[in-house]
Amino acid sequence: MQQHVKKLDQSIFHILTAALGILVVLLCLGAYSALSGRLEINWVLAGLFSTLVLLSLLFMWGWICGVRGNERDAAEVLQCREEKVKYLSLYNPLTGLMNRSALRQWVNRAKTGHQAREQSVISLDIDNFRVINDSLGHTAGDRLLVDLASKMEACVAGRGEVYHTSGDEFVFLISTTNEDIIHDLAKELHRSVSGQVSIEQRTFFLTASIGVSIGDGHLTGDEVLQQADTALYVAKKNTNRIAFYTPDMD
Repeated sequence: MQQHVKKLDQSIFHILTAALGILVVLLCLGAYSALSGRLEINWVLAGLFSTLVLLSLLFMWGWICGVRGNERDAAEVLQCREEKVKYLSLYNPLTGLMNRSALRQWVNRAKTGHQAREQSVISLDIDNFRVINDSLGHTAGDRLLVDLASKMEACVAGRGEVYHTSGDEFVFLISTTNEDIIHDLAKELHRSVSGQVSIEQRTFFLTASIGVSIGDGHLTGDEVLQQADTALYVAKKNTNRIAFYTPDMD
């Protein structure tokens, strides 16, 4: 729509410009004829009046186009702001991954159990990550988080969704209930996070605790997520381990 309006504005501009050029030529010819005694001065005044009218129309057209342009610009700015607010409501601004609010939306969609039927949940917490923040500051810690998030996202690519729910906590919704596949993926995620890292000429050894829950047709999204959190709590008691949910953990 805006493109059609722009093309129309350009057409009007070209027409008015051509008309102005013709009137200016006529005015010049009229002035020459009047000075030569071949045309009465009234015709010159008429040409001048017509030119002034046309200039006024050009001015009004420019003002109207400016108003419409400002309205379009304001609408575009408002739309960008709305999109930014919507983005920040569902995505972590640091890693660009979906956040806890987006995870809650999935939980709400999965209340009946149908959405969770073929889903498994892996909850991951980077052990003692605050030591890095306390030692080097949050800027260095944020850079490391972005790098680790990228590695974990690569592990899950094509197999599920990744959520960055808080500072050093991540949740993975995996589109399978195959225990072997989930077990291998949990170990892969663990390896992607664990290991020695060097930051600002200092060396740290990272580990991760992981809790896993495998959904079935009887579990809602909230229940399978709660089971993964319970398993994560058990894993964090000794840190650096993977725990699969079992009923005796409750």
